[in-house]
Amino acid sequence: MNQFIKPTSPFPNMQSHQSDNPDLLPSFLEKAGEYIKESSDSLFDIKNPNSNTCLFAGDFSQLSIDADYLTLMPPIIRCDISSAVPSRQAEFIAGRYCAAKSLMAHGGINNLVVLREKDRSPKWPANTLGSISHTGKLAVALTGHTNNTKAIGIDIEGIMKVKQAEKISDIVFSGQQPFDLNLGFELQTTLLFSAKETLFKALYPIHKKFMEFSHANCVDWDLNSGLCRLQVKDSFIFPQRYFDIEFSFNEKHVLTKLII
Repeated sequence: MNQFIKPTSPFPNMQSHQSDNPDLLPSFLEKAGEYIKESSDSLFDIKNPNSNTCLFAGDFSQLSIDADYLTLMPPIIRCDISSAVPSRQAEFIAGRYCAAKSLMAHGGINNLVVLREKDRSPKWPANTLGSISHTGKLAVALTGHTNNTKAIGIDIEGIMKVKQAEKISDIVFSGQQPFDLNLGFELQTTLLFSAKETLFKALYPIHKKFMEFSHANCVDWDLNSGLCRLQVKDSFIFPQRYFDIEFSFNEKHVLTKLII
């Protein structure tokens, strides 16, 4: 299994403005890397490898954030997350670590920190795009280049408990009925929730509009190929109407991703 997919050729026109050493991460990410291990979970197996994108997943169960660690961060990041609880800080750092490792695999991007836009979405370096997600103690990032990729979305979720699934199922299914009785209600709800999250995360950087769960419906589902087809409704204007979301799952988690 190879979670760390290396493209066939480096991305063009990428230069690091932070370091001439291709092996170095920023000090606070390098330190975090001592406690974040690349995940070997089969959840991250790539069914349809894409040489233009790279996925990196990490287990950050051993990562803890304290005052000394915060001093390693650039001021702009330290100020951004200093008021967050330690668990939220760890999620942020783990996500940025995965993003940096993913971008470094493309070539030409080193010592990189993915900051935040004003709307708090990830601020990717010029000519690149990507998506970050985390749940529990797992984080994942998927990145690509704007020359050959229009949009990227990825989402990871813990499989919902019955009460949680029942609470949000009406919103998630948006009037539809569960689509595969063999999967179980909790898993279906989690999968569709994640698929819509992935779609919204991919489309938001393009049109800068927030989408509701009701703006997209599941019109096809193939468990064998691991694909969920979502249709964007007329009420939400977007040139492309149908999107095939790739999904995988195990006994604990669901992963969905979209590359356009």
